[in-house]
Amino acid sequence: MRAIADLVTGLDSALLRAGGVLDNAELVEATQIADRLGARRGFGGGVFVAALAGATGSGKSSLLNALAGEEVASVSESRPHTAQPMAWVPEEAGADLDTLLTELGITERVKNLAMPSVAILDLPDQDSVERSHRLTVERILPLVDVVVWVFDPEKYADRSLHDEFLAPLASYRDQFLFVLNKLDRLGQQAGAVGDALMAELAADGLSPDRYFATAADPPAAAPIGINELAAHLTERLEAKKAIAGKQLADIRNAVRIIGHRARLLDGARVHFDERWVQARDALVAEVIDLPPDAPLDQALCHLEDFVAAVSVETGRSFGRNVIASFSPTRLKHELEEALATRPPPPEPSKKKKKKKKKRRKDADRVENGPTPIAAELDRRIGTPLREVFWDRAYLAATIASVDVDARQELNRLSL
Repeated sequence: MRAIADLVTGLDSALLRAGGVLDNAELVEATQIADRLGARRGFGGGVFVAALAGATGSGKSSLLNALAGEEVASVSESRPHTAQPMAWVPEEAGADLDTLLTELGITERVKNLAMPSVAILDLPDQDSVERSHRLTVERILPLVDVVVWVFDPEKYADRSLHDEFLAPLASYRDQFLFVLNKLDRLGQQAGAVGDALMAELAADGLSPDRYFATAADPPAAAPIGINELAAHLTERLEAKKAIAGKQLADIRNAVRIIGHRARLLDGARVHFDERWVQARDALVAEVIDLPPDAPLDQALCHLEDFVAAVSVETGRSFGRNVIASFSPTRLKHELEEALATRPPPPEPSKKKKKKKKKRRKDADRVENGPTPIAAELDRRIGTPLREVFWDRAYLAATIASVDVDARQELNRLSL
């Protein structure tokens, strides 16, 4: 099953293909849905992905261990300690998350047996002297559901951290969650330090309304505030599922709007190939015995009727475009060029006229393939028309694929 991001890409493909089938005015609603979905951030799969970010020594790894209930990330006093990102992932994470982690270069992965459908990434220290660590954090931010910024009581007000990193990322404020760790070191000053941190974040243009105070690894004591943080992440997972369900419904709605506008969902199948062969062979039979200078009005009328018939069944915009592309002037020119391939007229001898006429019919009878005239009609009219109708067929296939995948993803979310 494809992630929402892939389905949005499929919707974009449908809109691109629909550009040759429908007018822009008929695509406005579906385009607006695609634009709204394209602006979303976060991981598109069914797992809730959180990234732990923070300054050197803030206790990100200890916080992850506390959430896991066991040591899954190594902890050290050396700075910086977390040199490479690692992931704590559910056992049934799925291919979407595996692909994301591979793209991010996260090779170290530990099984998450404590929080189903939640994955947590322990990122390198973002204020490390190693420039690559900061680039890793910046690259991951748009791809995860939430970034848990972890602060310690000593460096929470470090202006280099705020000015050079947090403030420039204020556009991601809706994805941020804030944790003041090492609460056990503060004693009665905990409230004041927490208020000061919130003031610093507000000055950065962030929204400090999601704030937790924790002690991930207090000496000889149980962790503090971890259950509340874990509960919040679980709540965010359920909220994400609800949002994802709405997004999937929007994707299905958008492709079905395109399908209805193009008359692809109401049985308007043209069966172009079969009908073209019938019309072409009838046209050949009609013109084969006409003298070279005979008027072609009736044959041209039948050709125009065929183009109009297969066009109007496909919807107004597409039909109008087809008829405009294959105008009477173009059809007349192509018909005249195709008839130039007819065998030469029979000799004027009355005795041989009937015999030669029969031979001409024999020469143009369809037995082992199209006759010369039929082949020219195919090349000049049938094939160009078929290519136009194939654009519509490709659109139908794209719509069907996106609709089926979105429905499957909706079913998976409801399990």
